[in-house]
Amino acid sequence: VCVIRKPWNDEELTDAISRAARLSEARRASRTAPYGEADVVGSVLMVEPRDIHAAQLSNLIEQANVPLSSVTRARSLEAGLEILTRESFNAVLFDLAAPGAGGLSAIERMHRASPESALLVLSEMRDHRLSLESVRLGAQDFVPQDDLTPSDLHARMAFAVERKRLEQRLTYLARFDHLTGLANRTAFHDRLAHAFARAHRDKSQF
Repeated sequence: VCVIRKPWNDEELTDAISRAARLSEARRASRTAPYGEADVVGSVLMVEPRDIHAAQLSNLIEQANVPLSSVTRARSLEAGLEILTRESFNAVLFDLAAPGAGGLSAIERMHRASPESALLVLSEMRDHRLSLESVRLGAQDFVPQDDLTPSDLHARMAFAVERKRLEQRLTYLARFDHLTGLANRTAFHDRLAHAFARAHRDKSQF
């Protein structure tokens, strides 16, 4: 909603319409998927070093008819991180056995590289502690690869993407006014802290 007072001039009216259009687009982009489209996964990055496991995952995705727009494969953690610097994905399938992974710290690196992507951690182990720690570090799901069925993989990917959408929606609502779309005090203080940190890091004046 944009409020303007009468009588208005053409410039004021044009500006109000432009602001309303921008707010409408921002809200549309922040909404979750419409009912009936929650199982749409979209684009996927598969960080899987082993050809046989990559083939198995591809077969499971194909058998389940997972609605994807594209699948990109990286053979190592560094290769996956490099791809994420130039492309965005709805979901990332990350095998903890990928070269250079170096344990749980790799999950944090993947999450930082693409915080907007739903991160699914793949492992040959069924470990509740590892599963919980993976989620704490930014993953949406921990997926044991043994006995993984097409329908199970489809459900896990769809749920992970939907959880990420809801997370982004909640973040938006916490930082922006839901009526005007303007940043609130929380967002202001966050941006101010980032600006101070950048100035300190670059040794420049704020």
